[in-house]
Amino acid sequence: MRLNPSAVHPKVNGGGSPPIPNVAAGTTDATVQVTDSGCPNLPLADAQIELTSKVIPGSGGHAHIKTEAPGTGTFTSGRSSGKTVTGVTDRNGQFLASYTASDLGIEENIIAKATVVDSQGVAKTVEGQSKLTISVEVKTPLTPVPALSPYWVLKQTAAGAANHPINNYARPQLLQVIQSVASAFKSYRQKETGQTTVTLLSINDISLPLGGRFEGHDSHELGVDLDINGGASRLEAGSDDYRKLKMLFRDRQCTEIHFIHFRCEKTY
Repeated sequence: MRLNPSAVHPKVNGGGSPPIPNVAAGTTDATVQVTDSGCPNLPLADAQIELTSKVIPGSGGHAHIKTEAPGTGTFTSGRSSGKTVTGVTDRNGQFLASYTASDLGIEENIIAKATVVDSQGVAKTVEGQSKLTISVEVKTPLTPVPALSPYWVLKQTAAGAANHPINNYARPQLLQVIQSVASAFKSYRQKETGQTTVTLLSINDISLPLGGRFEGHDSHELGVDLDINGGASRLEAGSDDYRKLKMLFRDRQCTEIHFIHFRCEKTY
């Protein structure tokens, strides 16, 4: 069985102010090819086919999916659609279907089962599978924000929150913005306090490794949103530090969605 392509984009429900784009869920074409093992490359027509999908546990940073759960997308073949599709191979020994992703950034195995009845009336079933990556970057994951930095600290790391232990992934352009803002903010605090050692910017949530839906957040799907951990950063609404931070983000064409949630949509 083969998939074309082997990586697709999850659905993104955009909107907000400033808006992030709506992105349609990607679709891959699944082709099942059945041949006679006794006569290599001889196609077998009328083989019974069943296509299903399974989530690869923990992929995409979704630690709440800890078992091989059913896939998140939907198959379509002819007039039939659903989590599973069935049919028979054509005279070329092929069965064709499409698979449309959901809004999760995740990895799944697309599984094909083929059942053939031989001349003696004995049924034989064989299975094959291909991996599908559902990612906002399609071919590659987002960029991990380094936990160790002279300019910031991460609140959520691999030992962090129970539901999403890996949630500090960003587009490369956003990582550059974080580097620039955090460095400037540290310099500002050193100048204001006259101290070399100052409280660094504390970063909370950005996005999951493959992007897509991030439970508990209204956005963060594309790797262009980030939250600042206000308490750990010693930020208070209306304070001079808070106003300085907003100015630094604004100078880099980022917008505050609400208190300490910034969106750098220009990095998409």
